[in-house]
Amino acid sequence: MDTYAFGRILRAYRREGGFTQQQLADRAMLSVRAVRDLELGNARQPRVGTVRLLADGLQLRGQRRSTFEAAAGRFGETEPALHGRSIGREENQRPPAPLHGLVGRRTEVRALTDLLVAGDQRLVTVTGVGGVGKSRLAAEVATTVHTEFGWPVLWPTEPAAEFTVADQPTLLVLDGEWRGQPVTTLLHRFPALRVVITSRTPSGIPGERVFPLGPLDQAASERLLLTHIRLLRPAFEPTPAVTEVCQLVDGLPGALEQAARRFLLLPASRLIVLLARDPHILAPIRDSIDGLRPSERFLLGRLADRDASWAVDETGPITAELVHTLLSHGLLHLAEHGGEPRFRVLTPVRLVLSGRNRVLPGDHQR
Repeated sequence: MDTYAFGRILRAYRREGGFTQQQLADRAMLSVRAVRDLELGNARQPRVGTVRLLADGLQLRGQRRSTFEAAAGRFGETEPALHGRSIGREENQRPPAPLHGLVGRRTEVRALTDLLVAGDQRLVTVTGVGGVGKSRLAAEVATTVHTEFGWPVLWPTEPAAEFTVADQPTLLVLDGEWRGQPVTTLLHRFPALRVVITSRTPSGIPGERVFPLGPLDQAASERLLLTHIRLLRPAFEPTPAVTEVCQLVDGLPGALEQAARRFLLLPASRLIVLLARDPHILAPIRDSIDGLRPSERFLLGRLADRDASWAVDETGPITAELVHTLLSHGLLHLAEHGGEPRFRVLTPVRLVLSGRNRVLPGDHQR
């Protein structure tokens, strides 16, 4: 296979479809690095599963799809072996044991568990910004379905894993940016299989149920921050700075962990100012904002100018579809007020946007 020729075809089809490399990576359930390396001809010959995921993400049909697959030099090859057989309870695969307890999230754990066990959802993608706790939530749900319902849990840690899928209900967790399995094929082949994906954005796989994960509430945020601080300063007593920090990072667990380390090094008078531009806290937010289309970033900036929470019908040009997109990217917080859904832009998102020039449509090369 001429990897450079395949890369040129991949790039041409991607641009024709109007996708960035990140958008195609998200749609195809691959890393953006994999897409970039394939386009540059730096990658080895792609697996057939990768080629088909890319073709699905590009929405290629008929002759265009055949041309694309043939260019990869893999058309007609077989997928990695996937076995189906019944396994007994003593053979159940177990989820990885969490390294720390879960603070808050009781409602989310129960809701996601019910979707998988009691509902008819076979594919759920937990979305949100980096550091919101997607992996930890998935681990808690996996532990719950294993211990309470006896389900086997598959949690692969490397690409091209070979699974033993039971005839009984089985949970497969694909965690993080790793994209290694043909999910649609697995779901069609094994009717008892349930799949949970964790990702910054929806996968775009047909039949997917998106489960946006928002920040912790204020009480849980303060408990988690104090837990992290006392690992470093066991005698630490709560101060007003704890509340201010939790509000500043808006209940994002990863940001709270980063902030706790600063309590060891900085006086409270300097802590808030430095955290407001801390790159470790703001980088995941930047990545999620950059994953938006230019028009979406522009309208997000308009929403970030609002000091109070708002309802969709109060936003003028902002559509319900855009609000759903921003919510699924983890950039908005949803709250109920008097039975009415209201939204606000996360504080770290406002910090990132306030540190940039106003984002205008067309300002990024897409």
